[in-house]
Amino acid sequence: MDRRKLLLDITAYADNEISSGEEKARLSLMIENDPFLKREYLVQQRMKRLVSGRAKQVPTPEALRNRIRRQTINKKSFSLWDFLIYQPAYSVSVVIIGMLLLIGFSIDGNKTVFRTYESGEKNIFLQAGANFGKILEGKLTPQLVTSDHQRIKEFFTNSGVKYNTILPELASWKMLGCVVSDESGNKLAHHVYTNENGKLLYVYQADKKYFSGKKVLSMSQTLMRRISLGKPYFESRPEYNIMVAKIGDNIFTFVSNETAEKVKGCLNNYLTKVKS
Repeated sequence: MDRRKLLLDITAYADNEISSGEEKARLSLMIENDPFLKREYLVQQRMKRLVSGRAKQVPTPEALRNRIRRQTINKKSFSLWDFLIYQPAYSVSVVIIGMLLLIGFSIDGNKTVFRTYESGEKNIFLQAGANFGKILEGKLTPQLVTSDHQRIKEFFTNSGVKYNTILPELASWKMLGCVVSDESGNKLAHHVYTNENGKLLYVYQADKKYFSGKKVLSMSQTLMRRISLGKPYFESRPEYNIMVAKIGDNIFTFVSNETAEKVKGCLNNYLTKVKS
């Protein structure tokens, strides 16, 4: 990308002039992963606070740039995931409780349509959708940015995840980063992919044991029975596409803003390979 155009985009992002959630997410990830862009972003933010209204543009003082450079080099990135992800869902339980999902699937060739409610702040289906919305808004960024699957698995283990994590190798998708959240004292694993179109694929996985007993997480019995039979559930929405599946002992929720055809095709191909 043209460097000048990128710097203009960073300025617009700092001025909150970008309305596209997808573009915000892209710029947020670039800023977190590029010390130079982070400095430019912080410079723009500080200059904005120093002036009021539409002041005449002047060169940024070199002293300010040097101070920001010293503060950002080799400094660990602050992550909003720790604060926002999986804190009590203030609005989810109010806005989405009673959400009706139309689930259709076939058993022994007979089409059976189930109607079930996915509700509650512990519901993995609803949490995944809400989290993906925050990612697109640029409110959530990974704790670790890397494409190395082994580093991510080690990060999960070192961060307290107590179950075996699976990192699918997905055609046309590259690992972007990961985060570990806390749900009632239990550490849970999340990771994100990106593709050449700049689209995102968010994955939330948890061991099936968390859905029984004290129920750290929840899912309707109808949906749980479906995926336990090896039949993933896919739903296309205006904002994103979502798939729920069971792989090994883990329950997976995949959420993406890529087209339904590409998401469903890619995930179905992967699930077919896993079964064979």
